[in-house]
Amino acid sequence: MLNEKVFHQIQSYIKKYYQEAKTPVEVRESACYQEMFSPTELTVRKPELEEKLSHPEETFSQALFHWIQKKELSEVETYKKANIDRKLFSKIRTDKDYRPSKSTAVALAIALELNLDQAKQLLHKAGYALSRCSKFDIIITYFFEEENYDIFEINEALFAFDQVLLGA
Repeated sequence: MLNEKVFHQIQSYIKKYYQEAKTPVEVRESACYQEMFSPTELTVRKPELEEKLSHPEETFSQALFHWIQKKELSEVETYKKANIDRKLFSKIRTDKDYRPSKSTAVALAIALELNLDQAKQLLHKAGYALSRCSKFDIIITYFFEEENYDIFEINEALFAFDQVLLGA
């Protein structure tokens, strides 16, 4: 069972960052999107786009295995700490363009014990971001800031706040 003290800390952390539906959806969503994108990022000229497409960054899978090697972890250790099965991990390993679900990407960042900035970079490789517009994201951010990488405790907190769980 989730420690009552931790539950209250997470609850106050959510209250600090999560705006309940007091404003119209469009206003809330636009505020979230403004946080993620600036107008200059949304206007890309064709030659710039072609240049960017010809030099892609490393994929999520490539970045994941780079981190596994850097942290000197075994693959087995990593997928067990992430609470995901071997079959899914094998898919990620064999397909360099594999795009995991957000919960899987977060679980792997937790298994690697990345700091918040490193986790955000890894999630970005999978096409995700952590936002203050989502309780799930706020809870995950809380655990990264606390450097608490216990996936079972994190799942207890997510469950307590009716959020999607990490791993399988």
